[in-house]
Amino acid sequence: MTSVFDPVCRHAAAAPDSIALRGGTDEWTYRQLHHASVGYAGALAAAGLSPGDRVLLAAPSVPEFVVAYLGIQAAGCVVVPVNTMSTRAEVEYVLGDAACSLAIAWHTLGSAVAEAATALDVPFWTLTPGASVTGATAADVVDRDRDETAAILYTSGTTGRPKGAQLTVGNLLSAGEIGAECSRASSADRIGTGLPLFHVFGQASVLMAALTAGGSMSLLARFDPASMLELLRRDRLTVMAGVPTMWNAMLHAAGDASPADFGRLRVAVSGGASLPGEIARAFEARFGCTILEGYGLTETTAFGTFNDIDRGGKTGYTGRAVPGLWVQVRDSDGNECAPGTVGEVLIKGPTVMRGYRDSCRRPRRSRRG
Repeated sequence: MTSVFDPVCRHAAAAPDSIALRGGTDEWTYRQLHHASVGYAGALAAAGLSPGDRVLLAAPSVPEFVVAYLGIQAAGCVVVPVNTMSTRAEVEYVLGDAACSLAIAWHTLGSAVAEAATALDVPFWTLTPGASVTGATAADVVDRDRDETAAILYTSGTTGRPKGAQLTVGNLLSAGEIGAECSRASSADRIGTGLPLFHVFGQASVLMAALTAGGSMSLLARFDPASMLELLRRDRLTVMAGVPTMWNAMLHAAGDASPADFGRLRVAVSGGASLPGEIARAFEARFGCTILEGYGLTETTAFGTFNDIDRGGKTGYTGRAVPGLWVQVRDSDGNECAPGTVGEVLIKGPTVMRGYRDSCRRPRRSRRG
């Protein structure tokens, strides 16, 4: 069987009572996560959805996002996550461009998704606490090819309207393996974040990495530094993922706290923007961990380069190519650039997207960044 849902099936069989998810005071074991996800997949099938159908998902970083996301994968459908702050017009564009068969939104979000779905005559579901679906029965997990599209993530549209990057089953599974390896994550780790799971960083570096390793994942629905510090202490996190503004905010909110207050934290994974050296050094001193910076794109399923955990973090450095990827910088003539010169980044490997929505005719395995 090949599915983005594979890691959950594996750990639900091997360690069913291990904690998979924490959100607030709620805990979900791997058995419960598996049960809820295949139930959600069954509801999708009962509603008439078929493998390959696209499903828009708008929800904050709560356990129910994970259940819906994995249920969509188990059903063989394609998940299309969108920013929870998207306007009706933005949601309409994605629904139409991706040709979605269903739209799902968290119960506390505004009316943008429901109104957009109504305008395009797309069925709409509300995602509620517990992610229960009336009358749902468990479905068999759909076997898929690694080159089939599993998710479509829309880029920011810096060159026009947003483009849908098609990430395959293989892209997401490879990203989970790479993420777990880069942070040396294991089933003993407690991985936490305040990142949005609708973004590729949250999906690849947190969700897929945690599930691949069989560890637990602690989620914060919306980042604020005080809540993140509480999550770090309460859930005794060993690995965190975030962006430089989060680390800076946590530093200021930590007050007189010392590394002893965060004694289990060993690694902080940083991406999304360049990490100032003074913030990196201060964070490591205050929290007693190693902060590792990486570089990647939506189109490369979040991964490109990463600091080597065995060498420790190096300030102002995004590391070498991650395992399995080829990265090179070339000039405008296609020649490899000398150290210290400016050029274009080329990335090739198993995390490179299939192509943009409706623009790919065959699988691609290289990307200019």
